[in-house]
Amino acid sequence: MFLHIGLDKVILTDDIVGIFDLDNTTVSKHTRDYLSKSEKSKMVVNVCTDLPKSFIVCKNPARDKKTVYITQLGTATLLKRLKIKENTMFSYAIVLLNIIISNLTGKDTDLLLFFTEMSAKAQEGIAYFVNEAVNFLGF
Repeated sequence: MFLHIGLDKVILTDDIVGIFDLDNTTVSKHTRDYLSKSEKSKMVVNVCTDLPKSFIVCKNPARDKKTVYITQLGTATLLKRLKIKENTMFSYAIVLLNIIISNLTGKDTDLLLFFTEMSAKAQEGIAYFVNEAVNFLGF
């Protein structure tokens, strides 16, 4: 999935190492040193036009280093955006499962059992459900 972090910048959620609040974390000398070294190494990308509120550390496989994004969005906003996307995908999966289960009731007990089990597994994680359903259906 992707996360919009400000201006026109979107990052892959799988690349996120951490999301940090600038006010709370820059109290530490270690954080200030890390940000300073990252800036000197040209690893900082500023994606804000206003007062920065947080920074996001992402792995950068292309350069085998990390990229630090400075953003005007707060950590709470960024985390809400991540959670909304996660919840939306989860909701779609549950709706899909319910439709499949309601159409199978009384027809094919093996399929009904499979998708009922998948409904339980969906609560453990949307990726597992999608992967298993796609494999089972042979797509």
